[in-house]
Amino acid sequence: MTTDGLAKPKCEATTRAGGKCGRPAGWGTDHVGRGRCKLHGGSTPAHKKAVAKQDAAELVRVYGMPVETTHQEAAEQELWRAQGIVTWLSREVSRLEADAAYGPVGGGQWSDPRQEPHVWINQLGAERDRLARVIRLCHDLGMDERHVRLAEQQGMQIAGILRVLVTELGLALDDPNVQRAVRAALTTGTIEGTAS
Repeated sequence: MTTDGLAKPKCEATTRAGGKCGRPAGWGTDHVGRGRCKLHGGSTPAHKKAVAKQDAAELVRVYGMPVETTHQEAAEQELWRAQGIVTWLSREVSRLEADAAYGPVGGGQWSDPRQEPHVWINQLGAERDRLARVIRLCHDLGMDERHVRLAEQQGMQIAGILRVLVTELGLALDDPNVQRAVRAALTTGTIEGTAS
């Protein structure tokens, strides 16, 4: 057992007697703690490569690999992440009992504990500051204007499609019934809110 109470990984290769090897994973190899021990093929090139592949997969899972993007897309994704963190922390802080929101921290044999806000309250403040910085970055990159331009382009495309449809159906664009039907279609369904 480790000091944190979790079992250490074992080699667990099948032994000649049919049991499982009880040596620590990677015992006697350059990848101690992972894979087979040196007596069960842990030092072979193929096994070293397999362990390196597992390590790489773990790094990808934890840190991610480079992804091609633009600075606007990266900033927007960071904005969404920052907002998600602030939303989650705000919910957790709102669930704190009043007596848990502020309390003693530290202290010991020669000092008294300090009275401080709960760690989530401190973290929420830091994340809100980070969110404000990301918002400022997005503003400086002109992303609001970019979104407005995209919305205008989409609106123009929808208007063009509607004109073609109305004309193909042999209807007049200035007919009040046609205008009412178009307005109703734009304010309901999957494109709700685009009428304005």
